[in-house]
Amino acid sequence: MSMQDRIRAYLDEEGFKERFYGAIVAYVEDHTSPEFFKEYRKLRDRRDEKNNHEDTREFYDCGYQTVGNFVLYDLFSSRFRRIYEFHLKELTETIEPNSKIIDVACGSGIITVGLAELLNDMYIAGVDISDLVIRARERAERRNMKNIEFVRANMDDLRQELLQTSLRSSLPFDHLICMDAISEGINGEANTTYENASYPGLVKRIKSRLDEFKKIVRNSGKISISETCPGPERDSYDNMVTFYEKMLGKLFSLESMRCKEIMTKDCKLYTTYLFNLKVKS
Repeated sequence: MSMQDRIRAYLDEEGFKERFYGAIVAYVEDHTSPEFFKEYRKLRDRRDEKNNHEDTREFYDCGYQTVGNFVLYDLFSSRFRRIYEFHLKELTETIEPNSKIIDVACGSGIITVGLAELLNDMYIAGVDISDLVIRARERAERRNMKNIEFVRANMDDLRQELLQTSLRSSLPFDHLICMDAISEGINGEANTTYENASYPGLVKRIKSRLDEFKKIVRNSGKISISETCPGPERDSYDNMVTFYEKMLGKLFSLESMRCKEIMTKDCKLYTTYLFNLKVKS
């Protein structure tokens, strides 16, 4: 079986089937109370509007809940299944054998557990600020995973928080991944601000997070970061590349960059980018 077929089989087994957004909303409405869904929408809107640390955590804590046969977070994420397929395929080709991996802002662990399933010769840890780490742990347990661990931690103080967990003995890691999450929780500066790649607040905060990532990755180790933007590649490519050139500085070098336009089942076009950075000695 090809790697692409294995990825698709894994996502199918996890119930991560591509869905129309309207069908997801109808399913949630059918399996929850009007008050619950109203509160969920309020949390989502508050996160999108303010995009600060606490509102982001509260929104994802809500996504931890089970709705019908699914985790709420997975239901809404499943409309981006083709993006998850792309990320998993690219990461399996980028990660070196016998690597020690950490997935920062792992959510419910769909990528983390997927990598453990597809690359069975490595140790992988997942960290997230929200209750979704509990779902990630359950996902790994259902699949009888070994050499995988999940803990709660905040990416803005990552090393110090990991030193207080069971992962302290695993530091440093060979490869860190952060999929579509490095700009989460930055006050009022969501992904759309990449349209202004020189925006000082965004540059400063993401630089700070990259510096924090470097603290837990060995010299010459790797960091893979993805960002997904609405619209075609031509609308975001120059801004995205310019932005990450500003991020590299003296600490990192850019090993490779891949981007791909992906159409969702709702016929909405996105461009997803994967930057592979190397930590300079």
